[in-house]
Amino acid sequence: MRVGIHNRYWSTMGGGERYAAGMAEALAPHHDVVLFAGEVVDRDLLEERLHVDLTGVTVEVVGTDTETAEAAAGTVDVFINSSYMSRLRNRADHGIYVVHFPSGPPKPPGWMTPLVAAGRRLVGEDGTGMSLESGFDEPEWLLQRQGSWIADRAHVSLDLPSGRHHLVFDIARIMPEGLSRIQLDITGRQDGRVIGSASAEIGPRRSRWASRVAKVDLEIDVARSGPVEIELRTAATASVGGRHLGAAVVGIGVGRGVAARLRGAYPQLLADRHWLGYLSSYDKIVSNSEYGRDHAERLWRCEVTALQPPVTMHRPGDKQPIILSVGRFFAARAGHSKKQLEMVQAFGRLVERTGTDWQLHLVGGVDDEGGRYLRHVREASAGLAVVFHENATGAEVAQLYGEASIYWHAAGFGEDAERHPDRLEHFGITTVEAMSAGAVPIVIGAGGQLESVEHGVTGLHWTTIDELVDHTAKVIADADYRAELAGAARAAAPRFSPDVFARRVNELVSEVTRG
Repeated sequence: MRVGIHNRYWSTMGGGERYAAGMAEALAPHHDVVLFAGEVVDRDLLEERLHVDLTGVTVEVVGTDTETAEAAAGTVDVFINSSYMSRLRNRADHGIYVVHFPSGPPKPPGWMTPLVAAGRRLVGEDGTGMSLESGFDEPEWLLQRQGSWIADRAHVSLDLPSGRHHLVFDIARIMPEGLSRIQLDITGRQDGRVIGSASAEIGPRRSRWASRVAKVDLEIDVARSGPVEIELRTAATASVGGRHLGAAVVGIGVGRGVAARLRGAYPQLLADRHWLGYLSSYDKIVSNSEYGRDHAERLWRCEVTALQPPVTMHRPGDKQPIILSVGRFFAARAGHSKKQLEMVQAFGRLVERTGTDWQLHLVGGVDDEGGRYLRHVREASAGLAVVFHENATGAEVAQLYGEASIYWHAAGFGEDAERHPDRLEHFGITTVEAMSAGAVPIVIGAGGQLESVEHGVTGLHWTTIDELVDHTAKVIADADYRAELAGAARAAAPRFSPDVFARRVNELVSEVTRG
């Protein structure tokens, strides 16, 4: 069979890309595998950085346009969407959706919660079905309303009775950097036939008193009760922070009554699943951890299979007085920060308390945004034995794993796990890699780290900086204790080896194709 694996972010070569590349490696001996990429990818570099063998795997650049990527999915027998927060619809006969961590509609501000509850009682439900399909970014708060950005094209699926219907699309007058105006074309179709269209040119607010939202009206004639597809298309997009942005949709109203307008303007008044239509195009949803599976099943109310990522096993080397941490450099405001700044501060307290001559080595990829954060971390490390390894090669990282005696992981520290569960480590590939090389993991006791590190047996958990410093000081001071934990960590790591992962991946593909 021909299997396509989609990822928009291959060039970042992070944990999500390691997961997707591991799937390709596992399936290549048995199937014709192609990597779908948003931009040109250096396959040899992927192999070296991600420790995978992609022999026989081809790469096809499909761009970032939703329509093109979905069309590519239709050229394979099995489509595996392993791109973070992707909303692509599966066009293949069979499909697997990999959720690196589930997201849902953003929670309203505290002051709005009682208003939302009252609004739900007021508007009720009229049987009109609405589902945001492909092309929409994840929901976020825009102008104090729940909305989603679209890029080139986006699709809305409606379930409407026959007759004439009036739709109103609320578009925020927010211009992405690089665009002065937005050309938006909207087309309604039923059974492939155009049943209505509208166009509008949207510009920024002309004055502080002008409306912050532009309204685009669409009249459609529905011949029979049933599904209707609405396509939104923008003429140009802007690249902002790795995302392609066109128009910001903050409301879609169906009908002319007050209740209809309220439901359109405030999607949070509707059932939470109205934006999950794309998931129904996949046979199976797979999470990369039990932590992610629990959240996905609770948030999305569907069955999810947990499949922990493949972890490259490393050999212990000549152990040195080194504390190691591996993870991309980006600040907390960017979301899933690895908290290198907090680790440097903890290391300073460790040195102050114990006078240790150990070193802290920080390894990670760096882009333009991360470069600013890295400079801040460097400034905080002045006078400390902190060594930075920017964009290190796979061989360099492997050597550091072998030499490190202790491994630190802090992603999720200081975050609200209820409000932002995605900011905790979803699994923690680097932790297990370090364990396989005999480094003692001293990691935050939250999120996916709980799946790989058993406190007091294969490593140690911490929740405060004081605990991190205390645990580390004890492991440094007691060589026998350090050796005991290191041995147990190394013995536990193979539970997540590529061989185990490969067997599970092939079983999953067999399951969906048999079904």
